[in-house]
Amino acid sequence: MKWNRFWHVWAFVGATLLGLSSTLLGQGILEDTAFHGRFHLGLAYGPSRTLGSCLRVQSELDFDVAQDDCGLAEGVFLLDRYFLRSIGNQVWAHAVIDLRLQTNMLRSWSDTYGTGADALSWSNRNFYVEAGRVLGLGETLWIGNRSYDHEDLWLLDLRLLDQHGPGFGIGDLKVPGGSLGLAFFRVVSRKGGPTQDTLDLRLSKIPLFEGEGKFALISTTTGETDAFSGERIYERMRGWQSAFIYKWEDENLIHRWALQYGQGLYGGIDQTEFSKGRGIALNETGEDRDATYLLKDSPADEREAVRRSHAWRVADQLDYTPLDSRWSLHGGFAYEQVSFGGLRFQKDTTYYRRGDMQTLAWVLRPSYDINDLYGIDLQHADVLIKQGLGYKHKTPDSVEQDSREPVDRHLRRTSLGFVLRPLGWGYAELRSYLAYNAWNREITYDITDGAFQGKTSGLTAGVTFQIWW
Repeated sequence: MKWNRFWHVWAFVGATLLGLSSTLLGQGILEDTAFHGRFHLGLAYGPSRTLGSCLRVQSELDFDVAQDDCGLAEGVFLLDRYFLRSIGNQVWAHAVIDLRLQTNMLRSWSDTYGTGADALSWSNRNFYVEAGRVLGLGETLWIGNRSYDHEDLWLLDLRLLDQHGPGFGIGDLKVPGGSLGLAFFRVVSRKGGPTQDTLDLRLSKIPLFEGEGKFALISTTTGETDAFSGERIYERMRGWQSAFIYKWEDENLIHRWALQYGQGLYGGIDQTEFSKGRGIALNETGEDRDATYLLKDSPADEREAVRRSHAWRVADQLDYTPLDSRWSLHGGFAYEQVSFGGLRFQKDTTYYRRGDMQTLAWVLRPSYDINDLYGIDLQHADVLIKQGLGYKHKTPDSVEQDSREPVDRHLRRTSLGFVLRPLGWGYAELRSYLAYNAWNREITYDITDGAFQGKTSGLTAGVTFQIWW
């Protein structure tokens, strides 16, 4: 039985066991069903030759502050069903189902080859059952496919902890100094390869000054056997990471900062095949991992470099929203450094040692609510990369050339947005914007597939709409 193909079976087994446990401890009764969700649509336009080629940069960054939401429509519908609850509410159990409908409309409309790529896709990050107080320790048990204890900084669109996949775990265990959680995941990449087992330990609700801290320690290992063919064709690889996240808030201010460090599979990856390169792997859960470099017959020095690699990150976000004012201010920054473990690259006939990659990103957004219906905001973002990954870079005639030589990148973006918040059911926001974008000449022909005709700046305009309830 393949774990990644039959996680719904594990969810059913878990639901049955939790239901039996609850029945033994109390009389089960049906509860209400909660339904909520989110829908997001982004359309953008730049001076391109094909519809949908708005501002895109071939980049290893997790930061999306300097890119457009281009032709992406995504709906998330979350069904939260409490199916069993014991007398006195001492034991409870429920199921969570998260269905996502996603389409890249502009890509499907303008697809040169008529393949309709990414025209429509269904997916889900949550399909699990959960129960509480079954053991009488105030704990929470769960099993199934889950997006687990997600942590991010929304202004930078930076994922800090993004563990997800099929697994099981226990949480909310009261311990001195906080609340303990332990989870296990087994994931197989959509691209094939070995299983990747991850053990996730988190200590939350740590009282610190006037706020609250969270500590995470995560270990991961890939196997030697291909999950689909059963052949032993891979080298076993390991990685680990730790993180500390702090949050402080009051009526007017929310302040969050994070510090992360990772090694091995959570370090730095810069593969020989450029399209598979990935700069920082702190957020790599395994579902999209390319296993080529894990093969036993792949270059051994590349695997050893990954084993020795390491990465660290510091990030901060501040949200200031005074209760008695229509002004608000949001700001954030992040710095990352990746060491590639002595990996070498070739230029002409000479080999060079791959240097460290450093990334700095910051964004500032003041906004003003004209009234309850209308608002405006101004946003500026800078993303700077030193020693960026050596992708295949485009020449003025749009021909890709192989280059292992690291390339510095600098992208700036200033946008003025007009926000409409229509009153009514749920929460909805329509935002139109005009953005000025500028970048350094070294990446001129990586911008929007050359749509800006070799320039180092350009204007884009767009509209985004989202509603959640």
